[in-house]
Amino acid sequence: MPNWQDLEFLSSSSICKRCLGRTFAKVGHGLSNPERGEKIAFALNALGLSLSITEEDKCSICHGLFLNLRNLCAPIEAELTDYEFGSFLVGSENSQPSELEKDLESRFGQGEGLKKEFNREFGKLLSNRMHKDVDLKDPDVIITVSLEYLSYRFWFKSLFIQGRYRKLVRGIPQTRWIIHDKHDSVEEFIGVPAKSMVRAENFYLHAAGREDVDVLMLGKGRDFVLELSSPHLRTIDLDALAKEVNGSGSVEIEDLRIVGKEEVEKVKNSRHDKTYMVTIEAAGNLDEASFLKAVTALNGKIIYQRTPLRVSGRRADLIRERMVKKANTLSIDGSHAVVEITAEAGTYIKELVNGDEGRTNPSLSGLYGSSLKVEKLDVLEIKEET
Repeated sequence: MPNWQDLEFLSSSSICKRCLGRTFAKVGHGLSNPERGEKIAFALNALGLSLSITEEDKCSICHGLFLNLRNLCAPIEAELTDYEFGSFLVGSENSQPSELEKDLESRFGQGEGLKKEFNREFGKLLSNRMHKDVDLKDPDVIITVSLEYLSYRFWFKSLFIQGRYRKLVRGIPQTRWIIHDKHDSVEEFIGVPAKSMVRAENFYLHAAGREDVDVLMLGKGRDFVLELSSPHLRTIDLDALAKEVNGSGSVEIEDLRIVGKEEVEKVKNSRHDKTYMVTIEAAGNLDEASFLKAVTALNGKIIYQRTPLRVSGRRADLIRERMVKKANTLSIDGSHAVVEITAEAGTYIKELVNGDEGRTNPSLSGLYGSSLKVEKLDVLEIKEET
């Protein structure tokens, strides 16, 4: 309950009706701050306290900020006409409470901040003018206004497309190699046409694991989410996108759908056993009996893999425990053999075959008793998440 001294301080403060009402914004409902301020001024005048109510443009707290809202709407509306969106949210920055505002809050403790009122009132005004909804949780656009300069900037929610891809040729990476001039990654085969279709600023491929540059991704494909940042359009013809990508002959995509951002983490954190077809080469003709025995010995085997030498500079040096679920020899022909292997998520198949100088144990080379290497490797199937 404010005391008489606090009310006298209030009566001597040169503020507008809006800021007076905002000082007591938490008291009562259904009134705007100017309406609340007018009623408070009437009540205090009735008690014999003459308030120094000023016009908004002379207010020592808001400095006429709310008189400029309509002028600020016009350029924002004009720029946003080039974007497709259904919802937005207003935010503000570069405004610290004045000493008077802080003093009033410390005395009465019933107010709301200037930024909060601005965000609400400007949001309502823009909503009525643009016929768009204000969304406090997941807006398509965030409009951030500098209350000091009345400048603004936009943030646009990314568009996310989920699907599965197959990589049909060797020699292309999953994602862009920034240090190379070539533009033929899986990410670009999908992202470049999608970016063009929605006029996005950039694109990023998030996938459920990755295959090496020389490995094919076959079968039903690998789950991915393509993120399109700052898109001008939020609708896209997914059939047309699939047709354009699939016409490349290098990458195919299917089962496309628009999803939310939360699917990115689900895809990236998923764990899938995988089935591979491995073409193996020996230095000389293979001993068929010994090779068949070595492959059979991998069935159900727990192996220990230290981070491979070929990626040791990019990944933490750890020892990982993985299981080979199934290993089956499909053919043997001289110095070559084809083996189908199903292994736990995160298993390094090349190192499972060659042993990686003892960093993978046991390995097919170790079990066979002679050096073996992978000539070709294809992902045949990504199992359901484990």
